Amino acid sequence: MGRVELVLQWFNAVGAQVVGISVEVSERRQMGRREERMRLYTVMRASSIASSLLSLAIAGLLAAPASAQPPPCGMNPKDWCPAPAGDRCGRHRDAEACRADAACYGMRYRGESVIACILDERGFASNCPTVGCTSTPPTAPRR
Repeated sequence: MGRVELVLQWFNAVGAQVVGISVEVSERRQMGRREERMRLYTVMRASSIASSLLSLAIAGLLAAPASAQPPPCGMNPKDWCPAPAGDRCGRHRDAEACRADAACYGMRYRGESVIACILDERGFASNCPTVGCTSTPPTAPRR
């Protein structure tokens, strides 16, 4: 015969992990009882390890989506974040309507940007998206 190789492979959020198990099967010849038992033991042990690793891989894949949380609102330029409950500015569905209401302030974009967002006194940025509308004035940016 030759070499028999069993490879299990699974992927997770960090990257691919490959698990490999090799079993060497010698050429056909007359084997003694002891050799036959050892060969059977080796094959059974390898299949036991493989099934254990496969079970762990499946359990890990099933558990991963449950622990993954979506990013907080305001991290994506396309977000439109809800205002706090009872906030009258929460009725506005876009930045133009929010800007038109003098009592409302823009929620600043919190995602990544090549340059810092330049905000006016009401929280609307000239170079970043507005991601929500609220009646709470914006806080001064940290320096």
